[in-house]
Amino acid sequence: ALASFREGYYQRAIGEWQEYLKFDPVSDEAYFYVAASYQNQKQLDNAILNFEKCLALNPNHVLAHLNLGLLYDYHRDNLKLAEEHLRKAKELGGAERYSPERLQSMIQELQERMRASAILKVPFPVEHRHSFSSCRGNLIFSEQGIEYRTAETDHSFYESYKELRSFSVEKDELSLRTHNNKRYNFRFLNPGDGERIRRWVQSSRYVELSGQIE
Repeated sequence: ALASFREGYYQRAIGEWQEYLKFDPVSDEAYFYVAASYQNQKQLDNAILNFEKCLALNPNHVLAHLNLGLLYDYHRDNLKLAEEHLRKAKELGGAERYSPERLQSMIQELQERMRASAILKVPFPVEHRHSFSSCRGNLIFSEQGIEYRTAETDHSFYESYKELRSFSVEKDELSLRTHNNKRYNFRFLNPGDGERIRRWVQSSRYVELSGQIE
């Protein structure tokens, strides 16, 4: 069975390992190689199922955790489970080409993506303050920039992050300034939104300003 796997005969390896499991149904390695064979055949749901069976028998199987971390990320888009499995793989010492340091970097990237998914394209109710008046609408943060939408269409706008000179958040106040000195001032209407945006912007790979973030 192992020879079939190493030679790339994955369908044959699956059959041989499944036969092996009839005689040794608690073999975590057998489930691992069944899963890895399915993974190499791009049958990723079957791969996940069998990696999970492997871990049910051996919770410290580092390669099963590693592969599940990768699969839950790019196949299931379940960043939380991906992080959990990669963190466990790191705690177990990592594996070839996946050192604890590399795994930590991957975990940090997942955490950033989770923070971003809670922010991006979600409407944040705000008050937009003008020189002599104000209006209410929603700020929407995307990967490329910020959009303000309001029923007063002449006050709606979009600015890319690259066009921003400064981005300042203090408590529930947001101030933006562009390279051509346009200024926008907002007040977040929901408690805590300002702090959420401030933390996200400071750690985000999306927001790259030529000026400063405060």
